[in-house]
Amino acid sequence: MKKNTKIMLWLFFLIIAAVQLFPFIWLVNFSFTSSSEFYSSSILKWPDVPQWQNYVNAWVDGKFARYFFNSFFVTAVTIVLTVVLSLTLGYAFTRMQWKLRSLFFTVILLGIMIRFMPRCCLTLLFLNRWA
Repeated sequence: MKKNTKIMLWLFFLIIAAVQLFPFIWLVNFSFTSSSEFYSSSILKWPDVPQWQNYVNAWVDGKFARYFFNSFFVTAVTIVLTVVLSLTLGYAFTRMQWKLRSLFFTVILLGIMIRFMPRCCLTLLFLNRWA
């Protein structure tokens, strides 16, 4: 690859990285501001006095600890069930011969390949609910 092309590629990647990181930097920046500074400051101005109390308020008043535990619990249960079911199903597909094996395998492959189908169905259900 030519040096000029390599430089342009790296420049493109850096621009994409900056665009992707800007919302995160903005979020962290404004998490330390007070309410009055939030509405009066510019986008990237770091607050004069960082408000660490905002995190304490979010943890205690916003019941963030409970939400964090709920997310952790759902994630742990999902991981354990996925691993157990994948192991048993993988063993059944590779080592056992049964009648509807190819049908189930095809259905699982279609479910993996066509990921947008449940979202489309849920969107239609949501739209029908509010129509």
